[in-house]
Amino acid sequence: MTVNPTEKPELPWDPRDVKEVNLTIPITSTGQLVEVMKSLRPLYYFHQIPETWIEIKRNQNLSEEAEKNQKEMKIDMPESLEEVQSYLKSNSIDKDLIDIPITQHKQVKNTI
Repeated sequence: MTVNPTEKPELPWDPRDVKEVNLTIPITSTGQLVEVMKSLRPLYYFHQIPETWIEIKRNQNLSEEAEKNQKEMKIDMPESLEEVQSYLKSNSIDKDLIDIPITQHKQVKNTI
């Protein structure tokens, strides 16, 4: 059961039935999705845009530079405790800053 507390008609499932707004389907970006929602909200009652209208590819909005930065930030994590400790020591990471292994709950936030 759908409850519509407004006087607006429900948003049609078929975008061709929307005559008041010029829609470009499929919606391919989050920005476009926001604009479509803003234009339809005053005219129609709906909880969400039908998924059949949307084809947003994952990570589409990441620029090449952002993707590069994201890859550079990732390091190969050592497998064992000894390797982690050795990595920290070889990279001059102060033991007062990061203490491995974490033995007290209060250390978690500062270490991670």
